[in-house]
Amino acid sequence: MTIIVSIAAERFGEEEKKSSGTSYSKNQRAVRIHNIRQEMKALKSQYKAAGQKERIGLAQLMCILRKNIRVLRRAEWHRRRRRERALKRAAFIANPFKFTKDLLGQKRSGKLASSQEDIDQHLKQTYSDPAREQELGECNNLIEPPEPEVQFDPSELQLKEVREVVRKARASSAPGPSGTSYKVYKNCPKLLLRLWKILQVFWRRGRIPEQWRVAEGVWIPKEENSTQLDQFRIISLLCVEAKVFFSAVSKRLCTYLAKNTYIDTSVQKGGIPGMSGCLEHTGVVTQLIREARENKGNLSVLWLDLANAFGSIPHKLVQLTLRKHHVPSRCRDLIADYYSNFRMRVSSGAITSSWHKVEIVKSLGKVFDCSLRDTTSIQSTCTELDGWLKSVDKSGLPGKFKAWVYQHGILPRILWPLLVYAVPISTVEILERKVSKHLRRWLGLPRSLSSIALYGKTNKLRLPFKSLEEEFKVTRAREVVQYRDSSDPKVANAGIQVRTGRKWRAEEAVQDADARLSHRSLVGVVTRGRAGLGSFPTPQMNTRGKEGRRLVQEEVRAAVEETRTCKAVGMKQQGAWMRWENAIERKVTWAELRKAEPHRIKFLIQAVYDVLPSPSNLHIWGIAETPACPLCSKRGTLEHILSCCTRALGDGRYRWRHDQVLKTIAEAISAGLAWAKQFRPSKKTITFVRAGDKPTPARRTSSAGILTSARDWQLLVDLEHQLKFLSHIAVTTLRPDIVLVSESTKKAVLLELTVPWEDRLEEAFERKLSKYAGLVSDCQQAGWRARCFPVEVGCRGFAARSLARAFSSLDIEGERKRRAIRSTTDAAERASRWLWLKRGEPWSHGS
Repeated sequence: MTIIVSIAAERFGEEEKKSSGTSYSKNQRAVRIHNIRQEMKALKSQYKAAGQKERIGLAQLMCILRKNIRVLRRAEWHRRRRRERALKRAAFIANPFKFTKDLLGQKRSGKLASSQEDIDQHLKQTYSDPAREQELGECNNLIEPPEPEVQFDPSELQLKEVREVVRKARASSAPGPSGTSYKVYKNCPKLLLRLWKILQVFWRRGRIPEQWRVAEGVWIPKEENSTQLDQFRIISLLCVEAKVFFSAVSKRLCTYLAKNTYIDTSVQKGGIPGMSGCLEHTGVVTQLIREARENKGNLSVLWLDLANAFGSIPHKLVQLTLRKHHVPSRCRDLIADYYSNFRMRVSSGAITSSWHKVEIVKSLGKVFDCSLRDTTSIQSTCTELDGWLKSVDKSGLPGKFKAWVYQHGILPRILWPLLVYAVPISTVEILERKVSKHLRRWLGLPRSLSSIALYGKTNKLRLPFKSLEEEFKVTRAREVVQYRDSSDPKVANAGIQVRTGRKWRAEEAVQDADARLSHRSLVGVVTRGRAGLGSFPTPQMNTRGKEGRRLVQEEVRAAVEETRTCKAVGMKQQGAWMRWENAIERKVTWAELRKAEPHRIKFLIQAVYDVLPSPSNLHIWGIAETPACPLCSKRGTLEHILSCCTRALGDGRYRWRHDQVLKTIAEAISAGLAWAKQFRPSKKTITFVRAGDKPTPARRTSSAGILTSARDWQLLVDLEHQLKFLSHIAVTTLRPDIVLVSESTKKAVLLELTVPWEDRLEEAFERKLSKYAGLVSDCQQAGWRARCFPVEVGCRGFAARSLARAFSSLDIEGERKRRAIRSTTDAAERASRWLWLKRGEPWSHGS
């Protein structure tokens, strides 16, 4: 593998190690602080030797110097804080998952202080097998498996097996002694093909190369300030090529043992694909302990933990077990050859151990104490969540990055203890309120904002946050289904209870989900909208297996969302979005949240749910004495400020916003015209098929629309009252916002834009449609084929469906339509935010 490294170094160069930083030098502020301190020392000496009258002046000078040094120190503290925050932001952007792991993970540090002799002795005792060559002797209690019904696959390794192993491997895994990582084979398909051919040679020969039998070990501290050997653990860095080879062999071996039922899954669940071993074992043990405690019976549980698995299990027994289970000699010899002369050394700082011949935990699970109850563990889980939230809060990251750390760092970590312990739903609700409180503060949102706005999935404005309560319910429902549908009959018939308190029960939720699925299966596919029969595929309502678990989880999520919707219906102000029937929903993704300005996202959320500090809201909250609008003295609601103020209308504020949105729509149509000029509509032809031949599948082509029907379109836009309708078409005083005219085909397209309050989108559409109906009729009477498209974009950045229909009619489809709608809604949102910021100031054309 040195060939790979040498070629890569020759072609791409080597990364030079950064030189150590220069020595610390004081900045100007630090120099001034140092000089002031020297002056203060000199003044103290003078003060001691001065008389009574002189001390008064010296004391005043001391006060002035203390004030100056206090100001300088405060400025220096702010500078250091800015630098620390900038470094943390840069580290987060460079690798957010690593930053989250370091922030939320257990603090581990230290340097091994043991000598090389102690390290060698520890490795020899831990990884040696003195009785390696000793015969095991006879044992009549060993199981004698029957002859296999399905034979082991002895064929050479397939390319798809190697590709599957490399695809599932972590790209960030550290390379072993060969210096080659998984990332090389993931990004170089031809190199992966060459590796596959090499692995085939090793499989045919049945021998393992010497380079694969070495490993480099690294000491990893278990806790803070670790110094002793028992405070460290070893991470072995193996050759990537060997791991790929034996991963494929292990998969074949596992398939062979599983198909011949050589593995009793009620005892052995680890390493079996599709088997939730940790969860099922934990559930069975928990149920047994619960029954013994409630029935006041006796229970004996034996816990075995092999501190040294390599040294405790005779290696002759491994070969004997493989032979008794009829594993072919080729596979057994490969495994024996791999471990026959395996060597490892461990490095720590400047100390590297000798080569040692290797002869053959907060882990996932559940903590049991003497009380056999989950009370203490639940309390520690709540305390741990509080600590994580505080760590993120003090991390110095921007609020949107803190929210990302919760979503991708805290939430996955907290779900496991909520799964294995009997946590009541009331406790989860308390935890979610804490999380919601931090999310509101990180995003700059008011405390009065409902959690429905943060976690709702059917809202008109969908945020990317996941509800802790919802994920808890889905997780516990999945647990019930896994126990019920377990392939192990002992687990399925154990009657394991999933306890979540009296307020919400997981078993009842699963029963309701099954009933809903059965009802959907009986009803069948229901046609929605104007789609014809057969437009929607018939779903398979199989409530078993992986697909069944997914359907049950979806129904549980739907039930939680229905509860949110019922609450939103009763909210007059924050639930007003439910009346926006014609508005297209907006989904804020993490990519948009990362790129957007914090104040913009804050304004969007507050405007949608009407929790901005408008005069009306301030009066309701008891902060302002009067709810009057600063411009016209009427009630200053958000609707009034953004859409209904007569003074703002007279100043031209709404007209300015209208023109900002109109420019964006005109730019999208102009880009559509440029695209339409390159489009050639396909001719409708009949393809004849000979008898017995199969028809050639037709290519999908976009249908010709309005813009592709002509080449001489003229685009006229009414910006700043400059548009005059073409007199040779019709004489009118009306001024549509956009006019498209084609003289060759005698077609005219009118677009009329309205930027209303979102509750009045449909009303604005009907009003503008009736307003321009006469003009369209006049154009048609003059021999022109005219159409009018009233389009609406809400003042808070929500486009009506009429805008999407208009773009589709103008051949603006697919990604071009989505991009045009997104830019249009962004323009409306930005303009409304500017109107909000200038709501009490004089207006001068958007400045």
